[in-house]
Amino acid sequence: MKKYIHYLILALTIFSSQACQEENITTTGGQFNITLQDAPADTYKRSLPTELSDELKRQFVINIEDESGKSNFKGTLEAYNAGSPALKPATYYLQATYGENKELAIDEPYYTSEKQPGTISANKTTDINLLCSVGNALASFAFADAEKASELLPTYSFVTKVGETTVSCTADDGHNPYFREGVTVDFYLQGTTTDNKQVDYKFASISSAKRQMNYKYTLTIGEATEGNALLGITVNTSVESITITETLPQEWLPKAKLTADGFDGNNTLNYRETTDAPATKINYQALKPVEEIEFTFNLEDQNLQSLNKTYLLSELTEEERQALVAAGVTLPALNATTGSIDLTGMTNKLLCANDGSTAVNRIDVRIKANNRWSDTGTYTINTLRPEFNIAVNENDFWSKEFAIRDFNVTEGNADKVKAQTVYQYSTDGGGSWTTFSEGMKQKFSTHPEIKNYTVRALYRNALASNIADVTLETPTQLPNSNMDEWTDEIYNSDYYCFYPWITKNSCHWDTNNSWTTRHRWNTVGRDHYNGFHAVSYVPGRSGLAAELRSTGNGRGNTKIFNIQVKDYNKVAGQLFTGTAECIKGGTDAFPEDELNIYKDAQFFVRPTAIKFWYKYAPSGSDTWTAHMELLDENNEIISQADYSNSNQTNDWTEATLTLPYQDGQDYNKATYIYVVFNSTNNPGKNMSYSKQTYTFYINQGTGTESYSDALVGSILTIDDISLIYDK
Repeated sequence: MKKYIHYLILALTIFSSQACQEENITTTGGQFNITLQDAPADTYKRSLPTELSDELKRQFVINIEDESGKSNFKGTLEAYNAGSPALKPATYYLQATYGENKELAIDEPYYTSEKQPGTISANKTTDINLLCSVGNALASFAFADAEKASELLPTYSFVTKVGETTVSCTADDGHNPYFREGVTVDFYLQGTTTDNKQVDYKFASISSAKRQMNYKYTLTIGEATEGNALLGITVNTSVESITITETLPQEWLPKAKLTADGFDGNNTLNYRETTDAPATKINYQALKPVEEIEFTFNLEDQNLQSLNKTYLLSELTEEERQALVAAGVTLPALNATTGSIDLTGMTNKLLCANDGSTAVNRIDVRIKANNRWSDTGTYTINTLRPEFNIAVNENDFWSKEFAIRDFNVTEGNADKVKAQTVYQYSTDGGGSWTTFSEGMKQKFSTHPEIKNYTVRALYRNALASNIADVTLETPTQLPNSNMDEWTDEIYNSDYYCFYPWITKNSCHWDTNNSWTTRHRWNTVGRDHYNGFHAVSYVPGRSGLAAELRSTGNGRGNTKIFNIQVKDYNKVAGQLFTGTAECIKGGTDAFPEDELNIYKDAQFFVRPTAIKFWYKYAPSGSDTWTAHMELLDENNEIISQADYSNSNQTNDWTEATLTLPYQDGQDYNKATYIYVVFNSTNNPGKNMSYSKQTYTFYINQGTGTESYSDALVGSILTIDDISLIYDK
């Protein structure tokens, strides 16, 4: 006998939805609240749970007759609930039935209740409980020794006969014959023995079948003998009372229910690649142990498409199981009423398409339980690309290197995205790409000829960020860096002033000669001790070089027997980038002049160091200095460095002044450069000097002039200045 097991049969409550639609019914009509229950009532007090399938609810027919036998309603409870008319106050007889009470059929139980009286009162709902029971009978068959029976009778069937109608089943096929109350029933064992002999053996009969009974037959088969196909068949017979719940076909039990974790109401999960996926599960619940799980993968994920096919859990190969495990799929076991297909691990691995479009990954699942398949649940995981972008800053564009300032992950797990991202540049507008040499920084070993680049970030070698443009700085040298360009000025007779330029541009060298020769402003006369240029040229390493002399010559000195030198005239010879402006003030004897040096030499490249050659003849224990500054458009210092030396140096000596750039620090673009050389670091009262007749060069070094009463201290000679670009 096929076991049809569940709790009880059915409970549905029906209330009128239309009783108030018409005035006359509202004032005179009523309704029944009908409950169906499995009999006997003293044993089964519980109505069937609501989880029972809609199919079962549709099977039972309610017939409501008045006292004359006229039917006032005949239809399912579902139809009654959907809108049956109100009944006039009276006594009615209600009966519930299921199925057709056939004389004989396979797996067709017939259910019925007795006619139950119920009274309708005006404007009231009357509760009525219909006790239902099995209205026909069934038989079930078994072998006492199934293994031995199979050996002796490999092919067989149990044949049930009522009149001229027969049906067949076996002991273990799950089917049962049902027959009408009161009929005569005969039972036969028919088949073929191992030695190919035919068997047709009537082993039992029922003269008048009783309703609500299960006639159970267990056969024992003896050995075959000559002349007899089978010998000694014995039958053990028992009869048991049955309830509706014991005879319900499993197919009437509800389908397994599918639910999901992590998906929205449309069974869709929008998953952002690299984020931590929520618990992503397809859950099921059944009233009977699950017999089979069928699931189909239709994954657009480029790395998981080998999984795309339909699987039966009971038939998984070890290779398939291992592939699913490797993909992050955790499968349940069969033969349980609940379980989950856990896709969390797989979801965490899902990738969007390589072109950045959303990858649509569909999983179809259905569950077999109660000998029926559930509806197919379709679950979609849309894998979205992580969103990220780069930002560049021109401060990071040097002459030999550039960098991406920021890599921002706006959607996705930033750490995971960055771990799989490289940074690239292109010289042809994106036709081809080269990976940066150091993370987010590209460093060239030499200054590249190409100055314009396109840069991007590339995640997992597939998804590109926005692009940005980069322009490298072009290494540039200071004008007249070899100190060969000079302009000679004769401002009175044999008085000279020298300027380190031929053409004065926005970036040029200047000197403090305007300070040491300002005696040209005197209203009475000019004397040597009141004016001598601090800077001029001399033969250099090749061509000319700048000679910087500490001097005391300047307006306001006096001479009676000896020269009286004003402390403010004791200055270093200075060579610098920018502009010198000397402002006249006071009198010839007591000047109040002012020297302003403006750091206005425009320069739009950022070198890393300055190299030059020098000689030094200190006066006493003196020290010469060099200082370098890069300034931005607001005249704020970007970087600066100093150099000093006290050694007497008669031969050309190379020196380098390096700007101390620090990794990770932001340096603005340059607008101005200020480089200054000083022949002494001790101007003023304590500066060392002596009165000399000094010979200097004129006419680009082709001639000389001598100057008496020259007040000369330390002498610094500078030549072949060059800027270094190592960044």
